[in-house]
Amino acid sequence: MDKVRNVFWNNREKRLRAGWRIFLQLTLNIVLILLLGTIVSNTLGLVIPPDVQGYVLAYPVMFVGTVLAVWLAGRFLDRRRFIDFGLTLSKREWWMDFTFGIILSTVPLLIILLALRGMGWIAIDGVFTSKLPGWPIALPLISAAAIYICVGAFEEIARVYQMRNLLESVWARFGRWGAVCLAIGVAALISIIMHLADLEFFPPVFLVYVLLDGIFLGLCYLVTGRAAIAIAMHFMVDFLFLIVFVPHTSAFFDGFVTLFNIRITHLAVTAFITTHMNSVVLVGLLVYEAVNLLALYFWVKMRYGKFSISDNLAVPTLLHKSGG
Repeated sequence: MDKVRNVFWNNREKRLRAGWRIFLQLTLNIVLILLLGTIVSNTLGLVIPPDVQGYVLAYPVMFVGTVLAVWLAGRFLDRRRFIDFGLTLSKREWWMDFTFGIILSTVPLLIILLALRGMGWIAIDGVFTSKLPGWPIALPLISAAAIYICVGAFEEIARVYQMRNLLESVWARFGRWGAVCLAIGVAALISIIMHLADLEFFPPVFLVYVLLDGIFLGLCYLVTGRAAIAIAMHFMVDFLFLIVFVPHTSAFFDGFVTLFNIRITHLAVTAFITTHMNSVVLVGLLVYEAVNLLALYFWVKMRYGKFSISDNLAVPTLLHKSGG
């Protein structure tokens, strides 16, 4: 009987084992999203235009559902405070990391786009359209920014929950880097599963991006102990590519609001990308993540003195121990 109990229960920590906590949090997350989605759809469906209902309502519902699921799982399964998931929003350092994430997402993209435009390879066309005709463009733009903040926040909060629990549970057995690889890898795999539906709009190589970016964003949390950089970068990359600088052939979102269209104007470049699409994307992703990693290294060294995984992340922050 004790052996069966030990599969589910950690006697030393007096709580369910990490795998079961993660499973229950994911289950609760899905249930809450479905429940809240039904309530919100029935309540607001009559006042929001039908062609933007899914876009406007879905991500805020996912955000609220995820925050509630992580808070409930953290409080009653993990027995830890919500801020222990890298969410010390009252700290100045958190917002400095968040600002760094915004800058890291924006500046390299602007440099690349301006360089390509200067070489005559692309054109950047201002379109400034939205699906709210008659409204100032600022309204849908602010709405889109809020929506993508929800996206970045709920995905990264869920990732941190998974990694924190996995890291604590396997650190002693696999060591620092073994635990890091397992925690980042499992969280990235869950992210890939979440994005399988996006293959309706993107080629399969998109999942390589989800994997590599998931690994990098997970590392951002592990070397800072905060979710700030990951949330900021996730939000800003989505916002820039799906709202501000939208590829001319993009079908992922059909123009809730679009500021600029990006068109490839150089015929040779178009032909090369079309012929070697997967190779071009893979090389671009590797360069992109290498630049991100280099920038993260220098930022963390400057802010924290060293680039390393904090031992504190492997220590359970149980409420009965912290007095919370």
